[in-house]
Parts: sequence; structure tokens; C-alpha cells
Amino acid sequence: MGSVGNAVTRRAIFELDTKTIFLQYRRNLHHTVKPKRLFLVHLTVKRIMLVTFWNNFRYSFYMRFTLLLWLFLWFPFSGNTQNLVPCHSFESPTHCPPMNSLFNNIKPWYTPTLSTTDWFCNCRSTVNADVWIPINFGGYQQAADGNCYAGIFGYSEAQPNYGEYMEVQLTAPLEKGKTYTVAFYYNLANYSDYALEKIGVWLMRKEYNNQHLISRPPFTPTLTNKEPLQNDTVSWHLVQESYTAMGGEKFLMMGFPPKVDTVQLYGKNFPVRRQEDRYELMPAKSAYYYIDKVYVGEQDPEWPDSISPSAKANEIVKNQEPVITPKQEFKVNEVVTFKELNFEKNSYKIMSSSYRELDRLVDYLKKNPSYSIEIRGHTDSDGDDASNMELSQQRAKAVALYLESNGISPNRIKYKGYGETMPLVPNTSKENMLRNRRVEFVLRAKNN
Repeated sequence: MGSVGNAVTRRAIFELDTKTIFLQYRRNLHHTVKPKRLFLVHLTVKRIMLVTFWNNFRYSFYMRFTLLLWLFLWFPFSGNTQNLVPCHSFESPTHCPPMNSLFNNIKPWYTPTLSTTDWFCNCRSTVNADVWIPINFGGYQQAADGNCYAGIFGYSEAQPNYGEYMEVQLTAPLEKGKTYTVAFYYNLANYSDYALEKIGVWLMRKEYNNQHLISRPPFTPTLTNKEPLQNDTVSWHLVQESYTAMGGEKFLMMGFPPKVDTVQLYGKNFPVRRQEDRYELMPAKSAYYYIDKVYVGEQDPEWPDSISPSAKANEIVKNQEPVITPKQEFKVNEVVTFKELNFEKNSYKIMSSSYRELDRLVDYLKKNPSYSIEIRGHTDSDGDDASNMELSQQRAKAVALYLESNGISPNRIKYKGYGETMPLVPNTSKENMLRNRRVEFVLRAKNN
């Protein structure tokens, strides 16, 4: 009898609205309980609620069924929408590249040959480094996704058989007979004098690892892009192809086919870059590509065909005030100082708050194609002369690369750093030094 009575009592307790009881306790608590005992009362009530919930769970089939249904709906177990490529945007929570050729630090990606694939990131240790985003030895480019991307050489006149590759193990092997979508974004680096028509993807059952090979692998890719690669250095472009699995493929490698078809850019779109315009790591007459956002899955990821750097910049500043493009006219040969252009301290890293003013200048130059532009960098007198000259040169160059990456022809852009040699006012106060740290531009007519 006692056990039956206890069961009835438990069922009655279970029927109580514990939430209402708890809220009632909360309303009256501060009027009835001394402050020193407040914490213990809260803890006791919460324990009662947890015990009551657990007993309800044990005795209620419907509650268990509802909970399982909720878990199923919110955490689907189907792999159809899953990207089988781990670390698909080359992000790392623990590492940041301080220099080039450190691709093997992005676990689980690695370089399968003796080549030196690069890793670029927008993080603290890469400020002023050759592998920073958006400015690096290849040119200027924001990431297509996140804060990082990879970079590979595809061709060089000096080493025509050299190519760089990257490999990763998929999170699950491909199933025989199933059709998968393989997709990724690529961008031709600004300082490329060549472009290539094809890029390859290998889907393999066994790992390819040949640390003695510095040339391209001798075997044909599993698939290549059907349409030729775009020669555009401004936007990210999507490669997306279908693949029917043989079964058991669990390694993905990316790079260029054994034989490449090159497209010479210099002499057509622009001349060969002067070596002083390049970074040391970018050899002349070569083709270099950035890679980002790699996907292998059963469904179409429904990504856009291209991503422009302006769209990425607008995404970065979306929490700021809307971009306003005023109707502004500039006079030819007039020196204009940027008002909103800011860099990180002792760096040529352009801060995101500067994009609005730079985008206004891009729009103006596009509407006035007969104008060219000269960009001039200046510093104050703090620091040694050589460092100031280098910093001013790099800041002017950063602005030039931003304009070029947004569609302004490099033939229309010149830049130069003047260091501390052309102050507006004497460097006798903080206010004066602030005025002297500046970047200017001058518009020129074609015949100038």
C-alpha cells in the first residue's frame, strides 16, 4: 500500500507546474530570505527542478519521443549536405603564418611534393609579412571566405616544369556510383605575367606523397575545369564540376596538370612588372594562383560564380555607416590628401574603415578612364630615414594595389614614397606629425 501511495504522490508531484513554482519563489525570495542564505535557497530550488524534470522524463514516453524528434530535426545525420573537405577555407585557430612556404602548418592539409605551397592569413603575426591578407607578395586580394587562403605557383619561365600542390584526407571515403560536386574558388595573383587554362583535382584511394619530386606529378588529374580559367586578377572565380565516384576515394590533391597551356599576359593586358614593383618572392614571368573554399559533397553548394573584393570589403564594414558616394570632382594636377585612409601603427596594413574612401576613388577613376593617378606616401620624422622611406613606399604601394584589385588598370597607376622629406609643417608637435603622416594622390591627364 505504501508503494502505491508513493507512486500516486510522485505522479501528483509530476503534474505540478514547476516553472510556476520557481517563478513564485523568485518573486517572494528577496522579501522572505536573508541575503546570506539566498544562494543556498536558489541552489535547492534548482535541484528540485532538475530532479522533477528527470522523473518526468523517466515516466513520460511522450516527452522522450518529443526530445528525440527535436534532436533529429536540429541535428540531421544525413551526409548529403556535408562538405567532406576538412579545413576547407584554410583557417587555423592556433597558427598564423609569419612567412611563406608554411602550408604544412594548416592541419590536416599538407604539401605532397618537395614544392613550397604558401599559406596567407589576415592575423596579427602576418602584419608586414609577405603572406599577409590582403597585401602579400602576389599582389592584393581579400579572402573569399574567412581570413585565410592558399597559394600555388603554376608556371615560371625560369622553371617551366615546376608546380605546387596541396593534399588533404577527406572526412569520409566516396561511395561507389554516387555523383559528387567538386568546387573551389581561385584568383590569379596581380603580379602574374602568365595565366593558365586548366587546374586539376585528383581524387585518390591512396595518399600521394613524393618528397623527392619538385616538378609536376606525371599522372593525369581526376578532373579539370571545363571552361578555361579567367585571366581576371580582381575577382575570385568558381570552378565547379561533377564526379561519379569509383568508390573508396579518400584523398584530394589540387594543383596543375603535367602539361600546362599558358597564356602570356605581358605585352597584352600590361607590361612585365618592374622588379621594384614586385615582392622578392614573386619571380618575373610566372603564374601564381590563390585558392580558397574547397568543397566535395553530394549536393550543389549553390555558391556565386564570382566574388569581388568590393563585395568582401562591404561585408567587412557592414556594421559601420552606409557607404555614401558624394558627387565630387577633382582637378587635374591637384594634390589631394586622403581624409579617411588609416593604417595600423608602423605598418602598411590598410584598416577596414578606409575602404569607403578608397571605393569612392575607384568609382571616380572608372567613370573617368582618361585619367591616370599618382599616389604619394609620406611619414613624420619619428624613426630613421631609411625605415620611413620604406614605410611610405609600402603604404603608397598598398593603395595602388587596392585600386588595381578593384579593376583599375596598372598602366594608369604610379606610386612613390617620400619618407619624411616633404613635410607639410615642422615636426615639432604631435599634431604636426599627424598632419605629415599622410598619403596623397594626383590625377593626370593622358598627355601629361
